[in-house]
Amino acid sequence: MSYALNQLAHSKLLPPPVSAAILADDAPPIPELTEHLLTTTMDAHFMIAGDPQSSWADRRLSHQNLVTAFMLALVLETIFGPEHGVAGTGATMERAI
Repeated sequence: MSYALNQLAHSKLLPPPVSAAILADDAPPIPELTEHLLTTTMDAHFMIAGDPQSSWADRRLSHQNLVTAFMLALVLETIFGPEHGVAGTGATMERAI
């Protein structure tokens, strides 16, 4: 198991069954991990954005993290593409045609 996956499994960013699978050396495919990380990022963003006591800086950092996570997901989708079981976006599909 790679060091990065080991750290991800211990980070509590993934659901416990997914973390357990990674630690058992049965890591799910990258697109599935990306989906879980996007869900966690969106959850954190909406918790910060909906908190009236959060500062402007907290909201801005949360928004930047959300944008970064989605950009990473788009890059991973471009790298792995539909041949790895990932639904393609319009941009990916246009390049394939």
